[in-house]
Amino acid sequence: MKTGIHIKIKGIVQGVGFRPFVYRIASRYNLSGFVRNSSFGVEIEVFGGKKLIENFLLDIKKLHPPAAQIHNIEISEIQYENREDFRIVSSKESYEVGLIPPDLATCKECLSEMLDPGDRRFKYPFINCTQCGPRFSIIKELPYDRCKTTMQEFIMCPDCQKEYNNILSRRFHAEPNACPVCGPKYYIKDIKRKAVPGEPIKIAIDKINSGKIVAVKGIGGFLLACDATKDDAVKLLRERKSRPKKPFAVMAKDMESVREVAYTNHTEEELLTSPAAPILLLRKKECSILSEFIAPENGYIGVMLPYSPVHHLLIRGVKTNYLIMTSANLKDEPIICDDSEVFEKLSGVADFVLGNNRGIYNRLDDSILTVAGEQPVFIRRARGYVPLPLELAKSYPAVLGTGAELKSNFTIISGNRAFTSQYSGDLNNLSSEQFYRENLDKFIGWLKLSPTLVVSDMHPDYFTTRFAEELSIRHIKLQHHKAHLLSVLAEHPLPRAAGIILDGQGLGDDGAVWGGEFFLSEGVNIKRIGHLRYVPQIGGDAATKNPYRMAFSYLLDAFEDTEYFHELFPDIQDEEIANLTALFKSSLTPLTSSCGRLFDGVSAILGLIRHASFEAEAPMALEAEAISSSKNIPPIPYKINFVDGELILDYRPTIRAIVERLKAGEDRGDIAGSFHKTVADMILTVSQYIRDSYNVNSVILSGGVFQNRLLLTLAMKTLNENGFSVYINSYLPPNDGCISLGQAYFGAESTL
Repeated sequence: MKTGIHIKIKGIVQGVGFRPFVYRIASRYNLSGFVRNSSFGVEIEVFGGKKLIENFLLDIKKLHPPAAQIHNIEISEIQYENREDFRIVSSKESYEVGLIPPDLATCKECLSEMLDPGDRRFKYPFINCTQCGPRFSIIKELPYDRCKTTMQEFIMCPDCQKEYNNILSRRFHAEPNACPVCGPKYYIKDIKRKAVPGEPIKIAIDKINSGKIVAVKGIGGFLLACDATKDDAVKLLRERKSRPKKPFAVMAKDMESVREVAYTNHTEEELLTSPAAPILLLRKKECSILSEFIAPENGYIGVMLPYSPVHHLLIRGVKTNYLIMTSANLKDEPIICDDSEVFEKLSGVADFVLGNNRGIYNRLDDSILTVAGEQPVFIRRARGYVPLPLELAKSYPAVLGTGAELKSNFTIISGNRAFTSQYSGDLNNLSSEQFYRENLDKFIGWLKLSPTLVVSDMHPDYFTTRFAEELSIRHIKLQHHKAHLLSVLAEHPLPRAAGIILDGQGLGDDGAVWGGEFFLSEGVNIKRIGHLRYVPQIGGDAATKNPYRMAFSYLLDAFEDTEYFHELFPDIQDEEIANLTALFKSSLTPLTSSCGRLFDGVSAILGLIRHASFEAEAPMALEAEAISSSKNIPPIPYKINFVDGELILDYRPTIRAIVERLKAGEDRGDIAGSFHKTVADMILTVSQYIRDSYNVNSVILSGGVFQNRLLLTLAMKTLNENGFSVYINSYLPPNDGCISLGQAYFGAESTL
């Protein structure tokens, strides 16, 4: 019996070899019909024997290309038509929205061809196929066809066109298909725009070998490259970028090279070698291969493998197995992606520019992850993952969450999906604000919608709050740390849960600077149960850059005099101490419950970081000290108070004990390790209180403090051992990169 069916497949099914795959399966079963890209995904009409069509559908579900992700298949019967054959036909526009595939790391087959002297793409730095190469970074519109990407201007030569049309080729309908004859090309110039004669990549290799800094155009933008084993080159890059200590990412030649400089487990190696190919924060090994200036005073190192053809060519050509590969940008600005601006913006930073004539339509940084236990945790979500959406449990109207000021992005919820943009940097400069606006316009165009509700932070001075107020739609404001909690609820819609949100700072409902908050959530209804004890944040935001100020505040709060601050900071003059004391007592000094500031203060008390040259430098140094300790030291005492029905976690006993142990000559790594256990124990104590009081056994952990791998691992382990179900951010980072999702989810739920 012959029949016909119409199939709509939604998911990551464009740009990953899905249509050629469908064609081959249909041909295998001698079926007729067509397959084509559509705005929503892939559309198929197929005609033939009923049993053969059933086998066809089973093969689609089980044997689809590895880079594809099928989220939904809709099947409907249609009248049988006697077609001659099965074809791939032109794409079709649709009112429905499809998914844009992320950029994919170079596959093994393409790498093998590129390194084969007998292959026509030998050493060609734009080699790709249906299983790898640029996707999101070059897409202008949907559906994903070459004419709607930055490859439009490159007309395929006869050989490439033959591959593109050949059903048996791995490049059958590979939209960025190209070769040295017809495709994009690299150039190399010095930073003053003077062309350097010769083969560009070979010259770049020679310059890196001689200690120079080269700006390399990759998938999502330019990266600054230099020899990671040469102190002079790394120090020079630090000086030129005005980046005294913030860690640089390292690109290692292969997994063997990774294992030489860092400890890895199975989960970490799977992430490193995945098509997303992120930067992964790994435990450092004691070795002398890499420059000590890559990640000073840090227990971890950010490592990635080559993910684009040009990276493979560079690292196979240089004299080392390790290159610095850090985003090419000015401080806090978006990554540079335009060849015309790289020379101006990197003047005085790079020596040479290795650019190319393929446009980047959507700029994006490298993604960064860490692994806590066996759980991958984002630090930055961008290349390789964006713009994949989060599938939600319900369907909602269009809602926009504008996000936070730092680690900015936005989230648009439409139907049962949440689309979060790539990391956009910090919104404290015009370039970042402009990128934010342009990027939002692109997403709204791709998604074919206009949000009718926008949710922002409460802070009136955030760009994202002001931006939301500009829009002529309904506007809701949501407290920062409640958005953290709700970002996890968007992934795990629990009816009731405890929320332990440990963060740097966010404006609280009472006007204080929150950051150590304990909540009870019943859906999107969130009640604050308690918090860390308030302490003056001397100088407001200035305290985040000067951890010694927080040390002063905690010490004065704990001991009620300045004697111990004098002892621990003998070089600070009496006049400044008097000023700090006055600010501590001033009613104009904001109060904070921030756990991030507590880590800052303890780091300064232990003599680690007094003045921070980048965000979270002090907590990172404290974690590095903690993981250097091998002793199993118990938590430090603390106290629980109840004030006006709220649980107040009093850490004054902790501060006093730290000072006593430090004065007794105890190793500061042991103290740091003990402090981390203390915070994990605090989390357990609060969770037990909420469980006993409200019969809640689910605990949500979120906030920037949980980027601390040691703390997160300890907290999850302790909670699990005590019978709690623990939920953390998986789709987004626990830092402010998850705020926009929490906001959008809150707004979406409020529409129902």
